[in-house]
Amino acid sequence: MKLNTFIFVANWKMQLSFNETEELAREYFEHLTLIKKIPNLRIILCPSFPALFPLSRLFKNSEIKLGAQDCSQFRAGAYTGQVCAKSIAELGCHYCIIGHSERRHYNHETNTEIADKVQRLLEQELQPIICVGETKQEYKEQKAFTALEQQLEPVLTRIADIGISHEPIHIAYEPIWSIGTGIVPSNTYLNEIFTWIEDHTQKILGKERVVGLLYGGSVSEQTIAALKKVKKISGLLIGEASLDFQKFNNIVNLI
Repeated sequence: MKLNTFIFVANWKMQLSFNETEELAREYFEHLTLIKKIPNLRIILCPSFPALFPLSRLFKNSEIKLGAQDCSQFRAGAYTGQVCAKSIAELGCHYCIIGHSERRHYNHETNTEIADKVQRLLEQELQPIICVGETKQEYKEQKAFTALEQQLEPVLTRIADIGISHEPIHIAYEPIWSIGTGIVPSNTYLNEIFTWIEDHTQKILGKERVVGLLYGGSVSEQTIAALKKVKKISGLLIGEASLDFQKFNNIVNLI
């Protein structure tokens, strides 16, 4: 089942320090809350872990939602440097990005670990934003669907097996070869990809499970006109452009 709300996920990564993040959020607070008045639209801010607490207080009485950029695959224990899903929920987050290509690459995360994280999030009634995407080599060799199946299968199977939550899940397709390049796949290609993701997800989870289909990868003012024509997309995962309010605002208003 498709989302009835279009979501914009602002992934601020580690682009800003703690103070810079808080300053940016305060500077854009009124502008962001005004954007939120547009019907059937949701904005989700994903700052770094330390900034989640002040931003949760700042946006507490607004419609702006918060998400974390990652979580631990473990519930609790001696795991130095990790942050559990329970803490993220207690901070007031509703969402969490997992499986981002940067974490798969730099932290060598496996599909099984990502499935563990999905389970931890659903246990806390948090909505996971599960990132998937093929490399440039896989794209050239026309192995995108194989790569996506390998990434999604353990996650979707785990969701089906645990059956503990009916929270919506979100699958963010981010072709790795597109991130930060300014190059966006053709609409024909994206329609094929999202149709496959939708069909594969429904096959494992059933048609009643609410699943959001997001696109990420060089989302900008220049690329949004083409992206809005991909009808199966129910949200965008935005990186660098989300740090500039004017650019972010233009993207939102062009949908």
